[in-house]
Amino acid sequence: AVVSSEDMTRFDMSLPSGGNSGEYYFLPSTNRLIGEVDVINIDSWHKRMGCEMDIRLIKVDVEGAEESVLHTCQELIGKYKPILYVEICRSHLDRFNSSVGDIEEILGKHGYHYFRNIGPRNSANDNFRIARMNSINEGGSFFDVLAVHPSDDRYPRDAEKEWAVDK
Repeated sequence: AVVSSEDMTRFDMSLPSGGNSGEYYFLPSTNRLIGEVDVINIDSWHKRMGCEMDIRLIKVDVEGAEESVLHTCQELIGKYKPILYVEICRSHLDRFNSSVGDIEEILGKHGYHYFRNIGPRNSANDNFRIARMNSINEGGSFFDVLAVHPSDDRYPRDAEKEWAVDK
């Protein structure tokens, strides 16, 4: 299934050169030879679950389609204010005519604050050092942003400290 705000059921799967299977992505297709793919809207999925699941964390690493995915869970984000852990890669966002500013606009209207890992990326443990960013644009060209709502009991009160996502 593909999480998308696009009202489409046909997508082409692509893999950038280099063969890293973690970089597969799906683009909307008009090719009638491609099989149909289930499209998921996260807000609709959450409602269909039929229970009040308190969503505390959402991780989004979708090779540039982050804006589309975040558009599909606006009700959930507004209601639960989960921590959002989002991979940002400017060149991947370009594939979808999206930008860091688009993502910041989505999260900013919910009052999120942004943090960036300033320790080792993809380390062997869940602890990492974070620093507060005033804007996601401060992060660089490839990084992970941790968006935390100030009302969250896990909000890092110290701008730069060891902190685990699963606290």
